[in-house]
Amino acid sequence: MRRFKLPIIVTLILTLGLTGCSKDKENQDTQKENELQVTVTPTEEVQTPTEVPSTDDTKQIGFNADELKVLSEELSTQVIDGDCSRVNSYFEESIKKTYTAQVLQDAMKEAVAPLGNFVSIVGTEAKEEDDTIYVVVTMKYENNGLQLVYGYNKDIQLTTFRYQYVSLDQEDSKTESELYKEEEIKVGSGEYLLDGIMTIPKNVEKPPVVILVQGSGPSDMDETIGAN
Repeated sequence: MRRFKLPIIVTLILTLGLTGCSKDKENQDTQKENELQVTVTPTEEVQTPTEVPSTDDTKQIGFNADELKVLSEELSTQVIDGDCSRVNSYFEESIKKTYTAQVLQDAMKEAVAPLGNFVSIVGTEAKEEDDTIYVVVTMKYENNGLQLVYGYNKDIQLTTFRYQYVSLDQEDSKTESELYKEEEIKVGSGEYLLDGIMTIPKNVEKPPVVILVQGSGPSDMDETIGAN
């Protein structure tokens, strides 16, 4: 649950975006240490045993948000168990050889290390944008939450796979709901609108205003930083 010290907070955040493809290897070295973002980059062939989606898989799973939510939860369960081979098998061919199963497993192991033991999957959401369906699987750990973000094209191939930390503080939900209300808003005009949440304190006249806008790298609407 979001925690706010000032009476009113207007939180603006860009919607989850597809990382642009880049042929400049130097861009890979500047990625955030808390982000695993798929980038299409030519690379030497890496021999890695991976599970290849069968023809039956692609027939059974269509470009449908509900079906992709189920698939994403299955993939997330395997990732939690330390196996990223199936995630790798769904990558586009240009991505698969760079982001091998072992690369993904090493990154995820480092990501979940400070979170403690896995507790459960607490929610899955899907949204379609520009011929891509993005699925966000939220998982609860002992110390905090973690989200896995999947981006599928119409061929049911992954063009995006990354993680981000998210606050899952359930203890303060009742107390804070008595103090404020929240409204979803859109900011801007035209094609490129920002999703946001306006948090308004109850029984307060003319409160001060704080606006949070994300910078680079993954972040939630509370600007959660790190695993704690």
